Amino acid sequence: MRRLFCLLCLSFGLMPTVGEAPGAEPFRYRAGEHGKGVLKSVDDVPVLILQGTPAEMGEQTGVLAARQAKPLFDFPRDYFLAECAAEMLRTNPTWTKQDAQFKLALAAAGTALWPQVQKKAASLEGNFPVAHRAELDALAAAAGEGVVGRGPLVAANGMFDLAHVPQAELLHGCSSVVIPPSHSQTRGLLLGRNLDFPHFGYLHRYSLLVVYRSNDPRKHSFASAGFPGFVGSVTGMNDAGLTVASHEVDDPGLTTPFNPKGVPFAMAYRRVLEECATIGEALALLDGLERTSATSLVIADTKGGAVIELTPDALAVRRFKDKPGVCTNHFCAMRNPKQTDNFQTITRFQGLTKSVDVKKDGGFSVADVQEQLHGARLFDHEKDDLTIQTFVFEPAERKVHLRFGNGKGPATAGKLATLDLNTLWGK
Repeated sequence: MRRLFCLLCLSFGLMPTVGEAPGAEPFRYRAGEHGKGVLKSVDDVPVLILQGTPAEMGEQTGVLAARQAKPLFDFPRDYFLAECAAEMLRTNPTWTKQDAQFKLALAAAGTALWPQVQKKAASLEGNFPVAHRAELDALAAAAGEGVVGRGPLVAANGMFDLAHVPQAELLHGCSSVVIPPSHSQTRGLLLGRNLDFPHFGYLHRYSLLVVYRSNDPRKHSFASAGFPGFVGSVTGMNDAGLTVASHEVDDPGLTTPFNPKGVPFAMAYRRVLEECATIGEALALLDGLERTSATSLVIADTKGGAVIELTPDALAVRRFKDKPGVCTNHFCAMRNPKQTDNFQTITRFQGLTKSVDVKKDGGFSVADVQEQLHGARLFDHEKDDLTIQTFVFEPAERKVHLRFGNGKGPATAGKLATLDLNTLWGK
């Protein structure tokens, strides 16, 4: 996921405190139908199935999911203010959250700086793909102003590209493992992925697997794990077996960290799922796009895997060929001589590399990949688990094994649910 662009926040701060009331029942999406859309539970995983035009799919999301997830739409502001707080406490080590100066700054950050961040993020709207914008417009209208306004929703879909100025302070990171067919117990490629991100006690509750059934012969059906209201994709697979997992990049050492003319990275990766069947096709599409920010994209088709490293100015590819490969949160093909171990990115990379270098009789299984991801899970400074989503994809079989975290432990711990995506696509 992307760091937020804190703009002028170096003097301000707030740590959000959002949680369920003691004794309250944990949040669960209520099943329902609207138009061609369906929200249901499959092996205890909330699955939102969308079908129709972009506007119809946006309306289905707004009615079925967004209306149930009102607290979710506080997350962008909470995350921004928490970034501010972390930066303020770092630069003022004698301050505490109880200091009067901190509390005064708290109020100023919310009233003065947050609107500036939203305005900057919303400036990317003109770069949104037309179909994605139509879906977003319908989603906001169907959810209603009492849930989330169109302006904040547009900003939320652009703000995760406003990164690297200044450096983010909140701990986060992602880890991925690619096992080629020759090293796999299933004899098919496996792609494992952790999504590690601060959840403030509530983000994880609203995780969804969103299934898009395409009626357009030019576009693929695909499944994307995320949250209602976020129309891009950071983790997903399409009906050709092409699978993607986006990674934050720390210390990219860029001369151009942000391109105001670029397509937000999550919408670009959704286009990959909608329009491409192979890694080669994805490379051609991404190379031809104006790119907003720096990310790594772990990508695999049924034959092999790679990492595509992208910045506004350049694109590089690290191919795994016939060997297992890993990715965390730093560039490798675009080498940075000043790379740090920020957010344990190098430590996790080295640990995962050792885990896939082990000779495994019969090859690595889905359970082995889950164990590797469990070893790479990330903790914050209070030792809270940050792994809110875990996946092991089987592109050749069009299957995904996944678990969404419950806030009490990492998503890597416990049994993964197995979902047949062909069935969910209605094929």
